[in-house]
Amino acid sequence: MIFGDSCCPSVRKPCPNSPFILILTGLGCISYVMISAYFSNEVFVTPPIIICFLQSGVTAYLFSLLHSLSLTKNLKANVFSLPQMFTLFGIVYQGFSLFSSSFVEEEHQTWYYLVPTLLLLISLKNIETTFTKIDSNEGMKVVQNRDFLSIMGTVCIHRIAKFWNQTGDKWAREMDIEDWLIGEDNYVALMVFFCMGIVGIWCLVVWEEKRNLKRIIFSSGMIAVLIYRYLDFLGLHTSQWLVYLPRSVYVLVFVLFLMAIFGRTFTPLPPLVLLLVLLRRAHNVPLLLLQLIQARLVQRPLTVLLQYEKGLFFLYAAYSWLGMMWFFYQGNSNSLSRIDVAAGYIGVGSYQPFLIGILLLISTFQGPLLAFVFYLKNLEMTNMNENEWSSRFWYLCLLRSFPLCLHFVTVIILRNHIFIWSVFAPKLVYEVTFTLLMFLITFISVFKRGTYYFVFNLCKYVQLGK
Repeated sequence: MIFGDSCCPSVRKPCPNSPFILILTGLGCISYVMISAYFSNEVFVTPPIIICFLQSGVTAYLFSLLHSLSLTKNLKANVFSLPQMFTLFGIVYQGFSLFSSSFVEEEHQTWYYLVPTLLLLISLKNIETTFTKIDSNEGMKVVQNRDFLSIMGTVCIHRIAKFWNQTGDKWAREMDIEDWLIGEDNYVALMVFFCMGIVGIWCLVVWEEKRNLKRIIFSSGMIAVLIYRYLDFLGLHTSQWLVYLPRSVYVLVFVLFLMAIFGRTFTPLPPLVLLLVLLRRAHNVPLLLLQLIQARLVQRPLTVLLQYEKGLFFLYAAYSWLGMMWFFYQGNSNSLSRIDVAAGYIGVGSYQPFLIGILLLISTFQGPLLAFVFYLKNLEMTNMNENEWSSRFWYLCLLRSFPLCLHFVTVIILRNHIFIWSVFAPKLVYEVTFTLLMFLITFISVFKRGTYYFVFNLCKYVQLGK
């Protein structure tokens, strides 16, 4: 019998539940560290303990990965495509690269490599599909050619955006577009670029938004931001309008967010974009326009990942990578000194730690948040049931737990390293904060969607009862 010609149905291999594996492994490792630290001056008594620690974490991750992808005995159905294999390689590679201080300092280079390579592999997959399907019609070829041009446009924008704010330990001192725009002789150019960014962002959001009420609220907020930046350019820092205008924008953002929560679909793109335009510095507003164009271009090509087995996992991984690339577009790094503290005080008249912390959190991780919103927007275009929609939370746990646990191990092992407080510890702070933020946002979206399905099914049951 030829291999693969059997008609026997595939049987799923029993595998433990992945979230509980990760939770138990993490609790066990933390407990061992606390006990060892209490009874000894050294956390690890013998080197074999370190090896067992690493083996337990890696084994837990591999078991959870196999369980999440639901591998079966049918090998033909589980042969990954080239984009899928590269995605799995990138997840493991990025996690283990955190053991090196140089890779942590220059992490933006990792994402600048992974994202364009994944997009190029998807375009090659589309070209391969075009040439293998000889009997395909012209419409399919036109769509795939359009996807190829979209990916090429995304890579070209990436080439410009990566030089907007140079970051990292090696490139931060190099001349970039930001340094040119904020120069004293380029004041007019900064004003022109800022106005072009405002107009472009307004056109993209209003064009995609269908409800007129949201369009009016969003347009009012953009006008308020434009007036606020104009007064800031004039140097009127003592004017009360610099406090009242941002507060009015916060109110409009809150109204748009409530409309997104109580609407049928949870895609809070207008409130998030309006808030980011306010929190960003003037020279980074055109960069936000480039990011929105990138997201619009890759929306259709990334949908190809949904055609594969467990496509939601790989789609979320792709958007997560895109968000991390946007994170470093802003000039951020794994150093706490790169945080833009001024964004937390926009429209705040007095010291309010809670409000300032929220604004700093959104301003720092605005790239991943924006990518996650576009991920939700992409999912709204697909017909998924309640179980498939809630499975996104477990994919988030899977993708965020691996680098977090691995870097936690790195910090413990390299606790005596010379760069422990300047490189590894700040990276751990970023990882923990970002993971908690994404858990919160994902929980809100899943809870909102689950509530919608519950109310919809309840109304349907009442109608059938009548």
